[in-house]
This record gives sequence, structure tokens and C-alpha cells, in this order.
Amino acid sequence: MKPLTRLMIFPILLTFLAACTLPGRGEGISTGGSGATETVVSGNCANPLFPIVDHAVWDYKGVNPVTGEYLISYEIRQVGSEGFLLSIEFDTGVAGDQEWTCDGGDLTQLEAGYGPAGVVAALGGIYGSLDTDNVTGLTLPRSISAGDSWSQTMDLSGQVHLLKDTIGSAEGGYSASYTAIGMENVTVPAGTYNALRIQVDVLYDVVVTVEEINVPMPFPVSLTLWYAPGVGLVKAENLNEIIEHENIELLRYFIP
Repeated sequence: MKPLTRLMIFPILLTFLAACTLPGRGEGISTGGSGATETVVSGNCANPLFPIVDHAVWDYKGVNPVTGEYLISYEIRQVGSEGFLLSIEFDTGVAGDQEWTCDGGDLTQLEAGYGPAGVVAALGGIYGSLDTDNVTGLTLPRSISAGDSWSQTMDLSGQVHLLKDTIGSAEGGYSASYTAIGMENVTVPAGTYNALRIQVDVLYDVVVTVEEINVPMPFPVSLTLWYAPGVGLVKAENLNEIIEHENIELLRYFIP
């Protein structure tokens, strides 16, 4: 059984690589682009689409139709033979770490709240915390070809805060289905990249119980991700039933 890990749900919906640029991160950061050199990583966490290197940093700009523009920063930390931490910081001050595992270059996130395959989900004023358990499948395989598909699931349980002081218990699951579409050129503030386009269909299927009343709260999200080999995620778009369209784009990155 996988250890329980923490998922935080905040009162906005943000996609994928979920901060203002952290102090000192501007030094030596590359804007990359069509002339950028691909980073080659070796070891159990080596994945051609997501360079897992201690203190690698990616800065993104996002646009949300409800909350407007925001900034996000990701940093790789504590890389070991079996996994690593992905540290996330938002310009709102929200920050957290996400645990990942590695197996021959196949990468799996152990929380649904941040990172590829996941979103920080919220419905209006609903927020809370959920534990994740029984993680199966992969987030990002080492070897991907156009037409490949894979999936990931995990169990969710915990509490959610609804209106004012109303607290409910939540039980359910998270599932993500991935399909690799193919390589295409993508232009973002950091430059132009030849990137692999991946379609992700995510479902948070949770039942919230308040005073013995069960309320089903399914929350589907459709994501499109673009990964550039040796660089990482360069762009993500989010379509869902609540927020019509949201996207993030790579501003700059630094891989030691």
C-alpha cells in the first residue's frame, strides 16, 4: 500500500504545473527556445520529457478567465534512486511539495493536487484537504510514441469545507487517462519548441457527506499538455465545465 499523502483543495482551479519567481531564481535561467540544448539525465528517474535534476526550476505564467493572470514556479528537490519531490509555489503565497516515484524512467505522482495529471480543484467556495492512497498506473512513462495511451488512479478521502462553517467528509477516487497525440511546434514566451502533445481526461469522483446526507460531486477536467524533450512541460491548456478555458506557458527554466 502506498503511504497516505496530502492533497490540498483551494478556492480556485489551476491547471497542471502549479508563484512568483523565487528569490535568486532569475540568475542563470534560460529562456530556452528553438536553439536550446536538450538536457540528458541518467539514472532511475531519467525521463526524456521531464529532466529530473536537483534544483531544476521552471517558471510559468497562467491565465484564468475567473481569477486573471498568475505565476507559478516548480523546483525539483531531493532526487534519489526511487523518487523526488516537486516543490510548487504560487504568487498567491500558496506552496507545497508533491512526492513522485521513479521506476526505470517511468514517473508517478503520488498526489492528485499538483503536477501532471492533476489539478488543484475547487468548486466555488469549497476547499479542504484530502489524503490519497492506493496509487496505480503511471503519470509519465519513459518511452512514449504517438497513439500510446496509459492511465493512473488513486483513492481520495478527507474533509471539505462547504459554506461558512459547514464541514463534510469526502470519499471517492481520482482517475486520469492519457493519450499521446504526436509532436508539434509550440511557441511560448520562453521560445519555440518541438513538443509532444498529450491529451489528459481527469475525473475527481467524490461523494461528500454532511449530516448523513450524501452529495455526489463529480468534477471532470480535460487537459492538453505539451512536453519538449530535454526541457519539460512548455504549455498546458485546461477545459472543464466550470471554467471555460485556462492555460499556462513557460516563461523560463534552469536545469543545472
